[in-house]
Amino acid sequence: MELAIKPNLGDYTFQIPGLDLQGMKKHKKVVAKVFDAFLEKIINEYIQSKDENRTKYFVDVTLCFKGSEETERMIEREQTKGTILLGLTIVKQGTAQLVHCFDWELHEGMLPTGLDVLEEFSLVTPWAKHLLAIPSYCLNI
Repeated sequence: MELAIKPNLGDYTFQIPGLDLQGMKKHKKVVAKVFDAFLEKIINEYIQSKDENRTKYFVDVTLCFKGSEETERMIEREQTKGTILLGLTIVKQGTAQLVHCFDWELHEGMLPTGLDVLEEFSLVTPWAKHLLAIPSYCLNI
């Protein structure tokens, strides 16, 4: 996050953009390698798991297009990684929109102390009991 907001001197002075005085290109390459390794690990784990009865997730669907003859062109690993990152961004933005635009109240006067927050162990760690919350729109334009 720090790299995204840090001002780059090369953006303001047209004579020195290629010099990279602050070393930002080097730092961005390091971050890109970390993300690449993380996404490779996700893809490899999904490819190696052969359980047909498990729930299909976004990564499963993306990987199905990789070897499909139905698509006009083959989807490469780099495009799969980009699609996964796009999916993560969409989920993040959608969640932010829900939090920002709505006030959330618990169902039928339930108190926060009465919530059952036990979790079931699985890939996505869902709550053992579902939460019911009532949204009310809070942005009046």
